[in-house]
Amino acid sequence: MVLAAMVELPSREVFYERCEVRLAQQPLFAQRLVWASNGSALVVNAEPAYVVDLHFPSTRIRIRRVHEMRRASAELAARELGEAAELGVGPSRTCRIPTAEAIGRRGVAELVPAIRAVRLNPAGEVWVQRWRFADEGPKTDIFSASGEYVGTLSGDHPFPVAFLGNGDVVTIDVDEVDVRRLVVFRILER
Repeated sequence: MVLAAMVELPSREVFYERCEVRLAQQPLFAQRLVWASNGSALVVNAEPAYVVDLHFPSTRIRIRRVHEMRRASAELAARELGEAAELGVGPSRTCRIPTAEAIGRRGVAELVPAIRAVRLNPAGEVWVQRWRFADEGPKTDIFSASGEYVGTLSGDHPFPVAFLGNGDVVTIDVDEVDVRRLVVFRILER
């Protein structure tokens, strides 16, 4: 049984001399299959539009939101990458590629995807992280297990990396000196 399918943009082989690394890379903003599972259900986004399919063993719910699609461009790619594209080359080495070089070698997809990530909590609620640039601030939409819109989290908050069985949210927090910590918090009221 196929739950989702998509055609990926072809990768191109890129050699970054300064990093001494050759990679197969898709254009910036290339749509990828975005999915998550909670063990009993699966949530999937397989297209640039704001469309999420929530799969339970015996049913599928389609969640759509009106979302203006953005045409991708070199300017938006530069906004996404910032001063440089960082490549991990080995277990402890990062190499910085100037933004213009990274864009020129990789290219840019036609559209900026509407969705960056999805999560599914133990109760089947869907968390959808919209694609936003760093200067726009994060937006996370939450939907019930039946696909009903619950609300939008905005402001400075990290996107969940996991949920605990009791519904607590697990995130990664980065402090002012770039120390990463796993943080667990509970949402008390909706």
